[in-house]
Amino acid sequence: MKQLFIAIAEGAALLALAIGLFLVVFLVVPVATVVYVAFTEKGGGEFTLINFLDFVRTELFVRSFWNSVYVSAMTVLWSSAFALPLAYLTTRFEFRGAMLVHTLGFLPLIMPPFVGAVAMQLLFGRNGTVNLLLDEHFDFKIGFMEGLNGVIFLQAIHYFPFILVNLSAALRNIDRAMEEAAQNLGSHGLRLFRRIAFPLALPGYVAGASLVFVKVFDDVASPLLLNVKEMLAPQAYLRITSIGIDDPIGYVASVIMVIASIIALWGSTWVMRGRDYATQQRGGSSLAKRELKPWQAVLAYGWIILVLIVVLSPHLGILLLSFSKVWSYSVVPDVYTLDNYVTVFRDSSGMMVNTLLYCGLAAGADVLLGTAIAYLILRTKLAGRQWLDFVATGAIAIPGVVLGIGYL
Repeated sequence: MKQLFIAIAEGAALLALAIGLFLVVFLVVPVATVVYVAFTEKGGGEFTLINFLDFVRTELFVRSFWNSVYVSAMTVLWSSAFALPLAYLTTRFEFRGAMLVHTLGFLPLIMPPFVGAVAMQLLFGRNGTVNLLLDEHFDFKIGFMEGLNGVIFLQAIHYFPFILVNLSAALRNIDRAMEEAAQNLGSHGLRLFRRIAFPLALPGYVAGASLVFVKVFDDVASPLLLNVKEMLAPQAYLRITSIGIDDPIGYVASVIMVIASIIALWGSTWVMRGRDYATQQRGGSSLAKRELKPWQAVLAYGWIILVLIVVLSPHLGILLLSFSKVWSYSVVPDVYTLDNYVTVFRDSSGMMVNTLLYCGLAAGADVLLGTAIAYLILRTKLAGRQWLDFVATGAIAIPGVVLGIGYL
């Protein structure tokens, strides 16, 4: 038996070493390379801060940085406006279709935001469906998709499920005794949510909000598709692809993106520091759901239907576009056809196979790697396993464009 335990320990140590080497080669080294180039003279290899000084002296880059911060923060705000009512209503009230609401609310994540950008332009653009109807009936238009506002609108629709899922889980795990005590003392409605439920569910909300901020801050494709180039991630991509991998400013922008992402994740941890949360339920069942009054039900269903229509609009737009032959300056497509699907299955089968192959390989590798890391962290007593956890979790803060530049 002792030999068995020794063999298991040795196997765990070898597994940890292999995973550690993998993370060093494919995560730490590429990022370290980007940082190294950002702090060295071009062609000289000597340490310098001149690249960062050039960055802060260039108005375009400074403006791009603050635009990225603004877009990310406003996306978190609008995502919260979508997610908070949905999460609270479906977890705290008798609500028919709660499971359907959560399912539909999760759908935006299955489509990349840059794909939804095309549909959003057709539906909410200057000459899209909504503005054509507004112009026809009320003689005005709204710039839903103009500039930074368009990026915020698109990203909020796509990423709000991160907050919805995390907040809903946190609300369900609150100790029912806490809310029952507040109700017995006369706290109801918004006061109960503001003073009791939301503070206790704050860890879930902060986790979702920080993830939304990081994902939006690092996104390259969506702003470019909306022709918004004055953001940090697009600038890093454009500098590297237009000037070349020897351009130091592209590396500086990449380093700043990494630092901003790390600060966002660290900030979420700092907000939770020193706080205690009663989220362990005792005595069995969860808090009994309350009945909505008739007027409350009308408002609740009205808001939820409005939110679902908005967040599912990219899917509807893509569906209509896939069947359209002509869609220009009209509320809906002028001509419908099945030829688009025939063309895709006839001419693009190789692309579909590659997509499924690469996604399957990536998902399989992630499952194996993530399971192994979780086992080593939680089920062994290996020295330094916390560093393995730190490096693996830190991958969330590394933008894909930064890794790509590092690989190049």
